[in-house]
Amino acid sequence: MILFSIKLFVRNYLLVLLFFSVLAISILSPIASNKYLPSNELIIHTGSIVQAKMALDQGQFPIRIAPWQHQGWGNAWFQYYSPFPYTIAGAIYKWIVPKNPYLALKLMLWLSIVLGSTYFYFLIAWMIQSEAIALLSATVYTLSPYYILNIHARGDFTEAIAQMLVPIVLYYTLRLFFCCKFSLYYSILTAIAWCMLACTCIITYVYSSFFISILLLLIGIQNRPFLTRITYVGAAYLYGIMLAGYYIIPIILFEKYLKIDSLLNYFEQYNWLTSLPALFSIKALSPMPLPGNNLLTTANLYFSVGLPILLGTGTILYVLCNRFQQVNKNDSDWIISLLLVFSMAFIAVWTPFDFWMYLPKFLTVSQFSYRLLTVVMWSGAILFAFSLLYLFHNKFDARHAFVGLIIILISSASWIPNQAGSLEVRNIIANPSLGYGESHFLISNKVITVPIDASLKVFSVEDAGKNCTHKGRDTICNIIVASKNTLIQLPILYYPKQLHITANNKIIDYYPSPYDSYLLASLKLPPGHYTIQSYFQGIEWANWISILAWSLLGFSIVFSLFRWDGFFKIKYLKK
Repeated sequence: MILFSIKLFVRNYLLVLLFFSVLAISILSPIASNKYLPSNELIIHTGSIVQAKMALDQGQFPIRIAPWQHQGWGNAWFQYYSPFPYTIAGAIYKWIVPKNPYLALKLMLWLSIVLGSTYFYFLIAWMIQSEAIALLSATVYTLSPYYILNIHARGDFTEAIAQMLVPIVLYYTLRLFFCCKFSLYYSILTAIAWCMLACTCIITYVYSSFFISILLLLIGIQNRPFLTRITYVGAAYLYGIMLAGYYIIPIILFEKYLKIDSLLNYFEQYNWLTSLPALFSIKALSPMPLPGNNLLTTANLYFSVGLPILLGTGTILYVLCNRFQQVNKNDSDWIISLLLVFSMAFIAVWTPFDFWMYLPKFLTVSQFSYRLLTVVMWSGAILFAFSLLYLFHNKFDARHAFVGLIIILISSASWIPNQAGSLEVRNIIANPSLGYGESHFLISNKVITVPIDASLKVFSVEDAGKNCTHKGRDTICNIIVASKNTLIQLPILYYPKQLHITANNKIIDYYPSPYDSYLLASLKLPPGHYTIQSYFQGIEWANWISILAWSLLGFSIVFSLFRWDGFFKIKYLKK
């Protein structure tokens, strides 16, 4: 039976995977060069991949520290920013393409596009029971202007990856929600999907959580038993938080101490970056002439919903207003709920009213309102699928899909730019700097009280550094303290309650001390000879939550393998 299921999967989906593989190559074609990088944030992300490989070489798992940055003082870049995609890309760079981190980045993007598109296909095929419509709708989602801009104009590697994880999250969350009884299979995969999204882009994670919760609420109140369904999903979601606890908990507890937190007030003035003409534009050229276009973003970009989504949503509105009696109950529940989610996200991207001041401060994590276009993308692409269903009265077939693909490709191709760059990959390998973000996840000296004691003699970081070496993830220093009241500045960046520091094998308290614009971990020790060993461990109890969660997950997977409804049963299209 297992072999039969595998053959069924290959027969039904091999061509779909091939199609999205080619589509992914087409989307990435402007960055085909393996030697030169475009002039955008892909430069920073390539440097991050180089440092992720260094972290893996040190034996870090999960990766937390960017080893090259700040003289190797321990910038906790990966503890606070997207450890999942950097770990995978770093592993690709380490073992598959060891000479080119930029190629590793592109392979990671290609893989994410293939998986995200395929899962959107699964989602629509399950919802509408039409493989032709599913193929077309997944293409609409993948070729959304905002997604293409994220790769080629902004170069936002991590958000682009997250946008392709959202279909996986949607698919497993909705399948779990509509299970008639508890499903270990969908519970496990839902938790893993949410964990991956959280560890990829916390912004996309927060707003996906918010809007998918609204969608489930709107659908659930029309489908009984709601409480049971939402309990299954809620438990899987919370378990996903436990899986990612080592990463999420420090963000919750220490985000206010990081330098990037001070930038949130700066970003508030840029909430309104997307005008209504831009959202409704059907072409890749801005509908606003310069200098007005400069007001849209600091990068002179603008963001469109895209022609297919505009037409699809318009068609659905027409169907609801003029032919509502032809819409069955199940579809109308979906359509109305999706329209409400679409409208909420659309209005949040563009509105003449400043509602942000009335929302909880943590929602400013979005930085820019246009990031909510990801919600517009998936809700709009699903509405596009329903529009085809009612336009063609369930008679949409491969011929229509072929013509539709041509139209979608024509309407979207102009968003894919010609990229040009002069920075060579070898320069990134030699200097893998995190760029303007190098200080974002350092502890701010404006919010940490540094104890001042004039009687202390400072053993400077320059002197301490001469007696320190790196061994794997550890920094080991041999220090001789000659006098009392000595403060030893270690060549280690200060992070409260997240460093494990021992002196002569005994755990010791550490304190912040200023050095230039940094805060360094410092020790107060009596005279004597000390072997000081330190490494970044994060929050120990949060680590244990993740360890226990993953251990239990492994046990559950092993248990499920002995059941017929386990992991080898293909049931993507079983409604």
